[in-house]
Amino acid sequence: MLLLSGRHLRLLADSLPTAYRTGWEHGHGSVTWTGVKHCLVSIHGNVVPYPYFEAVFLEVFQAAGAANLKVKGWQVGPADTRYTLSWD
Repeated sequence: MLLLSGRHLRLLADSLPTAYRTGWEHGHGSVTWTGVKHCLVSIHGNVVPYPYFEAVFLEVFQAAGAANLKVKGWQVGPADTRYTLSWD
């Protein structure tokens, strides 16, 4: 993901659903932009606890150079989670 998107954080965020489907063989993800540097990521059909993906998003976006990154996840169903991501 980092090689393909470089330091373009919006492109990195847009690639999250594809990266999810590549890494996990079930479920799907989506990204909804709520601002220029703020998005809502939804993952459907996965029972991995949301703190796991919070940590993954933090590591990947920090590696891409995100400043003042904020990631907040929560459970919205038995196999559905959502995350807000924002940066400066």
